[in-house]
Amino acid sequence: MSQQIEGDFMPYKKKLETFMPISVVVIDSDAGVVNAFKTTLPRWGFAVTGFASIAQGFEALKREKPQALIVDIQLPKPQSISLLREAKKLYPALSVIAMTAYSTSFTEADARREGADGYFVKPIDLYELVRKLQIVANRAAMVPAEDEMMIS
Repeated sequence: MSQQIEGDFMPYKKKLETFMPISVVVIDSDAGVVNAFKTTLPRWGFAVTGFASIAQGFEALKREKPQALIVDIQLPKPQSISLLREAKKLYPALSVIAMTAYSTSFTEADARREGADGYFVKPIDLYELVRKLQIVANRAAMVPAEDEMMIS
């Protein structure tokens, strides 16, 4: 079921495109950031679960099979980059959006090399993030779910 989402909480009061709602997992060590995503993104129709630890977030990722992962790549560095790599191994079609408060070309290059589809510097422009998630949602709507695929 697609939704038409609009409201006075939206920046610029622009009407967003119709899209299929998707599941999003957010992993950030800052509980305030996680709660902000869990509170705000559902207003646009996204189902959001959030975690402050990589281990909990990765377990949820395996369990929930979301269409998108938003992860702070400044979490302990080896683990956050490994998380990107492992998430893409598990679900090659998973859209990964990396975010950081400390932008350098090194972190963006690392994230993209490990499969990140998007890269945002905090504070994040929420409207741009929602647009990116809409693209993910539209792409997900065009790809049949694993249980709908038939092998001939």
